[in-house]
Amino acid sequence: MKARIKETGEVVSVIKDNHDDEYYVARKKDGMSIIIHNSEIDLLNTAYIDWEQRRYEIAKASNCTI
Repeated sequence: MKARIKETGEVVSVIKDNHDDEYYVARKKDGMSIIIHNSEIDLLNTAYIDWEQRRYEIAKASNCTI
């Protein structure tokens, strides 16, 4: 699931903390994991996937030519 940190605007991947429903574990782009309260983030609706954009990102990451 994706969320935006209200203070910084950074989009991170989050999962619910197993010990407390009010907290999430967020994985930042630099690889750091932080525990963050649900009032400090906005959960994003990621149900829609732009597959063309996703294929481009995968090809770019694998250094393939398109």
